[in-house]
Amino acid sequence: MATKTKPKPRPKLTLEQMEIVGQMNDISFENTKLTFAQVVEKYGIKFTEKNGKLFRRECRQIFARERKGIVS
Repeated sequence: MATKTKPKPRPKLTLEQMEIVGQMNDISFENTKLTFAQVVEKYGIKFTEKNGKLFRRECRQIFARERKGIVS
């Protein structure tokens, strides 16, 4: 009998945070030599809000996914 898996819930980010997460694709592509920490510092992205850890994790995942696509 097949078991059903529940889809992962979407992260609860604000609209502004979701826009920044989306921009991480462009930022990581344009700055191939910079690390995630260097990009965050350069663009002044702050993770100090209530859901800052979640926001940082989403940004890091998008950044890493785009970098993996560049290297491949």
